[in-house]
Amino acid sequence: AGLMPDRMNGQAWGFLALGAAAMALAVWRSGVPVLRLLRLARPASERLRRMVELAAERVGKRPAAVWEVDWTAGNAIALVYSNELVFTVGTLRLLDDEQLATVAAHEIGHLSEPLRVKAVRTLSAWALLALATAAPVYRTYGWTGLSVLYFGFLAIVVGLRRLARRMEVRADAIGRGQEAEAGAYARALERLYEHNL
Repeated sequence: AGLMPDRMNGQAWGFLALGAAAMALAVWRSGVPVLRLLRLARPASERLRRMVELAAERVGKRPAAVWEVDWTAGNAIALVYSNELVFTVGTLRLLDDEQLATVAAHEIGHLSEPLRVKAVRTLSAWALLALATAAPVYRTYGWTGLSVLYFGFLAIVVGLRRLARRMEVRADAIGRGQEAEAGAYARALERLYEHNL
């Protein structure tokens, strides 16, 4: 936003293209290379690999890579564009094997989302990038341009929240559906939320 010129011109579009390339890289790997460089992320331990493999067999999809991140919060993340999973060490300490496998199944559920859903999810990054154009859009197109930008951004945010909720419900169903013992997924979520609070 700070680099944008006063008006929407070739320079503004060039900065947007550079921003889009940076956002694409950030969206694709979500900072894993930087975390590895800082020695905060490493390949999965034997235990985590076994539980992810078990979940992958149950769900029918395998991640390309699994990482552990040195963070005490309980969390697991699906990097849907690079087909990778990230687990915090807090999660590994909190959950027993079956709970960990159900959380892994939930995250693998996100990896198995349809390609069109993954493509639409990237709109959140591009929508934020579009906000960087607010000042030059206003100076070039006035209130009409700014209104179109704002309401377009608002529509994307609302639509993405609805989509994200549907995908969470879908992934939750996959996590619950892969339980070897009833209630393991619910107990895992309870422990994670309790710890994080």
